[in-house]
Amino acid sequence: MNIKYVMCLAVFMALASCMPDRRPSDLNKTSNMREGQAAPAPAGPADTPTPAVSKAAAAQSRTLEKIADRMHVRLAKTQDAKKALELAGEVLDLYKKAIDLNDTDDRLVHKYTRMIELKYNLIIPDGENIDERRKVYASALELLERLHPGENNSIYARFDMALLLILNNEYYIIFQSIGAVNRTREICEKIYSEDKTFEDYSAATVLGRLHFLAPNIPFIMGWPDKNKSRQYLEEAFAANPGSLLIKFFLADTLYALNEKDKALGYFHDVMEAEPRHDINYFQDKKIQHNCGIRMKELGYNKINNY
Repeated sequence: MNIKYVMCLAVFMALASCMPDRRPSDLNKTSNMREGQAAPAPAGPADTPTPAVSKAAAAQSRTLEKIADRMHVRLAKTQDAKKALELAGEVLDLYKKAIDLNDTDDRLVHKYTRMIELKYNLIIPDGENIDERRKVYASALELLERLHPGENNSIYARFDMALLLILNNEYYIIFQSIGAVNRTREICEKIYSEDKTFEDYSAATVLGRLHFLAPNIPFIMGWPDKNKSRQYLEEAFAANPGSLLIKFFLADTLYALNEKDKALGYFHDVMEAEPRHDINYFQDKKIQHNCGIRMKELGYNKINNY
């Protein structure tokens, strides 16, 4: 098996461990979308259906979506994994039924995609339900590619594509990984150039992590640059200083750039932080778990050797 494909697959396995934070305070808003909230409708909102969707179907879809949104708010207040898993499953079912009635609404598909990430990537522990995850990720990616076959899609659709590429390629056929890495980078660069603040610098966060994780392979994938990783992540961190995810990513990059004291300070901050008691709770717990593993890999014990 060619080593470069193994390295690219490892990129996605690491990226899939965490995606950009969610903004709990915005769950019920319909404008100025932030992480974890209900996305606002793009031009031509769901309440004004295209000719392909009847008014009755659009109204039914919107009703189901509102029910799911209310359950999403309940989910954001839940730290019990079993209860959260049940709620996430119910919310996913409602969003999918709403999409089946009206598949022209990008904000609805965006909510569905982020809920898939929350349930299967953050609430369910790593290593569990592998077959189910693979099927769900592949099915969601197929849905998105069917709804958006071209390149000139909304920023929500492009972000969802990048997210699903990352999640799906944790279990992807290995020879496709290089193409998926490059496609994810291209999508996020386009989002960053159009609106770098989208979902609290999500594109910058993903690009920063890609530049850190991706192997630099001459003539095949020569773009990865840890200095660019630092630039992207410092920009994202300046806008989101409370994000354990971005702090952990930045610590990794700084350590690789031999700024070990600063990196260890960030690793320590992540380990000692209180997980946020909102929609980011399960992500924060996962980040702390991964941070502990990373510090051990580097030869540090968070209590005795820091």
